[in-house]
Amino acid sequence: MQDMRGKVKRRLVALDASPALLGAGAQAKEVVGADGSVAGHVSSVHPSAAGARVLASISTAALESQAELRVLGEALRPAAKVS
Repeated sequence: MQDMRGKVKRRLVALDASPALLGAGAQAKEVVGADGSVAGHVSSVHPSAAGARVLASISTAALESQAELRVLGEALRPAAKVS
């Protein structure tokens, strides 16, 4: 069915961040791209081995551009794969 409708506009992705986001209450905050535009929204923040794991709904265009993403001034990185 997706083939008939075109591309998905947003994706739910897991990203790693510094532990500072755990206490900052980053839920429902905006994810900002390198150009200052809103690229998505944070769904939840959880503790992880890397500090904090952020689940966020990000626009496909922002993901494909691989531009830097930030929440509350903290850089987000692609989450390490769990084996």
